[in-house]
Amino acid sequence: MSNQAPQNPYEFTREAYDALVKGTPNCHVSQRSKYEEMELVDDCTLFDIYRQPRAPVTDPKVTKSLPVRVLNADLTCPICLGIIKETMVVMECLHRFCGECISTAIRQSKRECPSCRIHIPSKRSLRPDTNFDALITKIHPNLAEFERNEDRIIEQLNRSKHFNNAYTESTRMGVLSQAASRRNVRWKEEVGGGINVRVRIFITYSVPVERIERIVAFNESSRKKPRVATSTLSTSTVTDRVNLRVLLHQEEQPHAPKLQRTLFTTSSKLKIRHLKKHLCNLLKLDSYHNMCIVLPKVNCKLSGLSSSTKTLSSSGVRQDLQCDQELEDFVTVKDIYQQYGMGTEWELRLLYHFSPGTIVNGLAQFVSVPSGV
Repeated sequence: MSNQAPQNPYEFTREAYDALVKGTPNCHVSQRSKYEEMELVDDCTLFDIYRQPRAPVTDPKVTKSLPVRVLNADLTCPICLGIIKETMVVMECLHRFCGECISTAIRQSKRECPSCRIHIPSKRSLRPDTNFDALITKIHPNLAEFERNEDRIIEQLNRSKHFNNAYTESTRMGVLSQAASRRNVRWKEEVGGGINVRVRIFITYSVPVERIERIVAFNESSRKKPRVATSTLSTSTVTDRVNLRVLLHQEEQPHAPKLQRTLFTTSSKLKIRHLKKHLCNLLKLDSYHNMCIVLPKVNCKLSGLSSSTKTLSSSGVRQDLQCDQELEDFVTVKDIYQQYGMGTEWELRLLYHFSPGTIVNGLAQFVSVPSGV
């Protein structure tokens, strides 16, 4: 048949391709190819059809050489970043780690694979991989010598780059000194004058008795000093709390929901919007958008503003404080207290209702319901 694809080896031509496309029924553009070509064979591109076969390798002496550093990327433990020792495989994800590293990670962490974070139930999910250990032994017959050589190369590289060698060395020596001192330290509990004093004694060094006595005296004096900052902080925390009494408006409809508990102690930074949300949760309402919070004029008397004005014979109380006001959502309780200027020790009273149009001109008075209604 002339429309059949030629057999390898041959050269691909545009004419042969066009002839095959014309002779192929219901041909469509290949989805696997990066180019706009017709799919002549299912799941095969033109490259798959016409590529030349590779000659099999028959020479046993032919080898492929790879540098050791390329292989080390697959032989490195993700935890300690060294060559894997005593290889253990996680059965859930088949990731390999050092036996000691993965055991410590499971014991001290969240029982998950450090590489992919898959859950590891217990150490029973780990299996030793002797074949991988044999491969590492084949590649690195003397692993200790290889690691020493790597450390030497890193040290030479750091010196050539001038990576603050003196500071790095002093830091390393300081860490070693602290570790040695920590092993030789014991804590001794001494009881003197009814106060427990914890004294640190170094075994490797001789500590004079006078120094210990000075430490004990300093600890006793520090205990007796008054903590001014703490008391100031606690006082400010206490004064930040205010008392609110929230009641249903007396002119609201009788079937309106009422609160079981009306007295609340809260922060002065509370906004009216947050108060509405809390009241809706207590009243088991879906939304607070139809709820209104009113500041009644009785707060002038509760705060003592009216009596203080009469005593001082001043010009009088502000006109807006002598009538009921509907509060906006962004107003805070602290802003309300500051309007009266009588501190925060007195109990603020607020009213809530659900009837629209209860404030005249949005500010002045609460509309009273006619008695005949």
